[in-house]
Amino acid sequence: ISEETDPTVPSWAKQPTKPTYTASEVGAATVADIKAAVDGIEIGGRNYLLNTKTFTAASSTALSGALLSGAADLSEETYYGLSVRGGTLTTTQMDVCRYNFKYFDLGETFTFSFFARGNINELRVFFYGYTGYVQVAKCTNSQGETNTNVDGRCSFTVSDSWKRYWARWTLKTTGDTTIPKWILIRAYNSQVGQEIYICGCKLEKGNVNTDWSPDPEDYYS
Repeated sequence: ISEETDPTVPSWAKQPTKPTYTASEVGAATVADIKAAVDGIEIGGRNYLLNTKTFTAASSTALSGALLSGAADLSEETYYGLSVRGGTLTTTQMDVCRYNFKYFDLGETFTFSFFARGNINELRVFFYGYTGYVQVAKCTNSQGETNTNVDGRCSFTVSDSWKRYWARWTLKTTGDTTIPKWILIRAYNSQVGQEIYICGCKLEKGNVNTDWSPDPEDYYS
């Protein structure tokens, strides 16, 4: 093989023995890096909330996943076949919906997602319960908020067009798992006459939000 004389070829490439580099030296991911990233993903998929297509109450509010009393009115509007609740605010805050939830363990992570549209100043979601409930250790959401509010409170800015939002909660490793938790969506710090509409709620185990789907139990209720 003749000697390389092309002036555009760098000098290191002309050497008979080429240099070698480790993955860390060139910034490439190692097998351990990839495994750690994959191990950190938890996908649930199942919706733990009942009747979210029709947005109606279950046979009993004592059931896990049941819509509790005090929800905003059903709207005549639907979105992708999903019934909608909400309306025009008559006070500066309004609870749109609240769900009962019992199937959780200490330290678990859950992702709550929903469609929303409106022009309110602030939309809040919570993951709380009666006194002694298992508190939230960390909350993140689809708009970049990260906090340690023990009631799972995080805020969203919504727009006039339908969009899907999510909140992710990791529970603390202490607390009473016999006390049900509640998932609440609330219009907050807003103005009379502003509007908010919600549909397609989904609570799933894990740290990945997936597309809306009904709870399997909806087909048998």
